[in-house]
Amino acid sequence: MLMNRIIGAFTFRKGVYAEVEQDTGFTNTAWIIVAVVAFLNQIGSYASGNLVSWLIGAVVGTIFTIIGFAV
Repeated sequence: MLMNRIIGAFTFRKGVYAEVEQDTGFTNTAWIIVAVVAFLNQIGSYASGNLVSWLIGAVVGTIFTIIGFAV
């Protein structure tokens, strides 16, 4: 079910957006998806330098991405 929604959102199927809009329990899942994708994106973008600065950059970048999503 979740994978079908994700694939539907990536392929811009209108029915998926209406379905998610009506599902009030999907909000927590959406936040988790945003957090995971933001973290994976940040890991890829900071994949240079030493390990500590790499992890700090990934975490800070993820936090700013989630704040941006919230706004």
